Amino acid sequence: MKHAFKITVCAFVLSLGLLSCNKGGDPPGPDDAQGGKVTVSFGFAKDPAPESKADYTPSTTLPTTSWSRNIKDLLILFVDQTTSRVKDARNITPVPTSNDGAVQTVTFTNIVANTGGSKYDVYVIANSQQTASIKPAEGWNASNVKGRAISALLMDLVVNPAYATDKPTYDATHPDPEANSTGYSEPAEIFLAKQPNIAVVADQNNTLPVFNLTRAVSLMRVRIDQHANGNDQVSFTAPEASFRIRRSGISLRPDGTVTYASPKRETAVLYTKGAFRTTEPTAADGYQVGAGKSILNAGEHVTLWKDILMLPGGGTVSAEKFDVVLIGKAQAGYVPLGKAPNQPLGSSGGRVAWSGAVNVGVTANNILEVTLPLESAGKWIDDPDEPGIPDVGFYAPVTIQVNLADWGNIISQTIPL
Repeated sequence: MKHAFKITVCAFVLSLGLLSCNKGGDPPGPDDAQGGKVTVSFGFAKDPAPESKADYTPSTTLPTTSWSRNIKDLLILFVDQTTSRVKDARNITPVPTSNDGAVQTVTFTNIVANTGGSKYDVYVIANSQQTASIKPAEGWNASNVKGRAISALLMDLVVNPAYATDKPTYDATHPDPEANSTGYSEPAEIFLAKQPNIAVVADQNNTLPVFNLTRAVSLMRVRIDQHANGNDQVSFTAPEASFRIRRSGISLRPDGTVTYASPKRETAVLYTKGAFRTTEPTAADGYQVGAGKSILNAGEHVTLWKDILMLPGGGTVSAEKFDVVLIGKAQAGYVPLGKAPNQPLGSSGGRVAWSGAVNVGVTANNILEVTLPLESAGKWIDDPDEPGIPDVGFYAPVTIQVNLADWGNIISQTIPL
């Protein structure tokens, strides 16, 4: 069940600056001349749960939501409707965590009041300043954002250098087909909320409507069935294991708009490296637990999983749909795709890959669950005779199922590889 996740923010803006209250955020600047008191409440809405259809039983475990685990910073932007530029901005740091999940209250002073009949669009952004995993374009923050157009406040994905260094070894005979691509890391867990047409009147209490603070990111849950065709000889818990999502979004605006690589989306790749998980998550991991909650399914041979944060996107047309590439470390003796039985991998084993196309998109606050039954051998990506990842969609058809659940929606798709 989704949490009712709320905060109350009180903002005092005083024309004479004579009153005082408990302060939070940044001190007033030289342009903060007029203002009023603003109360803002935030919460999460609950999504409906439609019927489920799937070849594999969809997972039921969802990540939990709390102030202490999910919200690292909060930024409030007061955007003048007449100019679409930020008139005032404040941080809430540290984020309140007492009574985790309950209503929180913060008081600001000297918010700039509206003048000349203008009103504000008020935005709340969570986790935009987690610069290890999200990069505000040109380094914008509460102290330097005043005067900037709201549409220019991009939150960019961070480049992942491991993407370039982990590629197969190409040569003049076998050039790198992804030479012009860039790999990115998972984004921070951005939450957004907005209320339009807000008037902030000087020397007056201004109570705002409730803000529904909602994830602007999505999540891809990858599950693996490796029991067939000798693929149990491939380790996805080895450090060489990785997963790519091609045509990922590359930046996010405060209105939730996602931007993509141009002129070709496929040049942007979300790249994660490292072990898949072999056990169910725990409450300490930030997941639901208890009866009926599971991700793995031993009876259906679903024995590995990984959750990957991403920007919304994908679709049903080739220029938009996600391509995915799964890479694991095969042991010595494994026979890769296209090799004869007398051509197994040598004593060091090797990296092998599967690829497929995801024929469905995912929207913000929703989960795209991709279950991968490995029905063919993996391609040896460091094969000196034919290096590289397999062509997407070449080896298997795609079957789509849809299931929706409470974190947002779980869209469940099986891609035989």
